[in-house]
Amino acid sequence: MHQHSRTVIHAELRRLARRAPSLRRADLDVIDATLEELADSLIIARLRDTPQATASLLRCLFADTP
Repeated sequence: MHQHSRTVIHAELRRLARRAPSLRRADLDVIDATLEELADSLIIARLRDTPQATASLLRCLFADTP
């Protein structure tokens, strides 16, 4: 799941960099870190909402394959 999130974030950053060429690398780094933190918090929220999470569910949730 983390790899999928990184792929989506990377694609969006590339798109943003093309659409807003005035953004510096440091600006994109801040946006990247913020999006990664948001994605991580959404994953954690999903875990909290699954009280009966079993090992197999967690493996599916965090698998690197879609």
